[in-house]
Amino acid sequence: MSNPDLNSKRLPPVPTSNELDEPSLPESSAVENQGGPSTVPQSTDVISSLGEFRFYKPTENTFSKPRPDAVPEEFFELTSSDIKSAQAQLVARVKAYQDAPLLTEKLRNEREKEVRERYPTTTIRIKFADRSVLEKTFPSSSKIKPIYAFVRGCLREDAKAHKFVLFESPPRRDLKVSDTAVKDKTLYDLHLAPQSILHFRFLEDTIKLDLPSGPPPLLPDIIGNAEELPPPPSTTEDSPPKTDKAKASANAKANADTKPAGRSSGKSGPVDESKAEKLSRLLKLGNKLGKK
Repeated sequence: MSNPDLNSKRLPPVPTSNELDEPSLPESSAVENQGGPSTVPQSTDVISSLGEFRFYKPTENTFSKPRPDAVPEEFFELTSSDIKSAQAQLVARVKAYQDAPLLTEKLRNEREKEVRERYPTTTIRIKFADRSVLEKTFPSSSKIKPIYAFVRGCLREDAKAHKFVLFESPPRRDLKVSDTAVKDKTLYDLHLAPQSILHFRFLEDTIKLDLPSGPPPLLPDIIGNAEELPPPPSTTEDSPPKTDKAKASANAKANADTKPAGRSSGKSGPVDESKAEKLSRLLKLGNKLGKK
């Protein structure tokens, strides 16, 4: 006779051999395998973790274009004041060079500290083969490794599998993380502050992921948000202001063209009052400057 208490309790089914060999997946994993939401980090999440940076579109090489000849010829004419100023600068440089060994260690440290405090941050631009540019600002006290980590975080997955190097040019200087002369120095010690341009290349020449024809091996979201590279500040305008040399030459020419008061080319006649007043004002201004 069977016990009713035992019959009321149903034992769990015995797993088959297939179930023992293949462990069951959680429900969330099964959804992922069926094309549901994945836990793999998306590119937008990766980009947000890189901090603030910019990516600029490829630009033409402006250095190959001829510069406009907008500088007046008077600019190249040396005056006595120019020669005196150049001589004074040369004497000061020679004296500073001669007195350099006499500087105390304390004074050198103070000057070094002053310069470091002047450039607390360093702007680094990474240039790729197609002339597109990544730009990010780092603390000047940072080392080269965070720059490599930032660039690697911007690369596509197929490019992350390959080693790359950042270098300066010209002259060519590789800034490898494995180099003991580089990895332990700050950006300031590497003479990268306050701003520098580094070039990107793969260590293996057979890797053809960064070509001049583009695009660079960066995440699609980064390339999609590319900006126009801002032009450098213009040093000349359509009508550039006259320099001190040009002004001095113009004043000398004006004084030469101005006729003395009370005379008119050796002939008697009425005096040009406007020219006389202008000459008088120039003479008074020259006297005031001479007294100062």
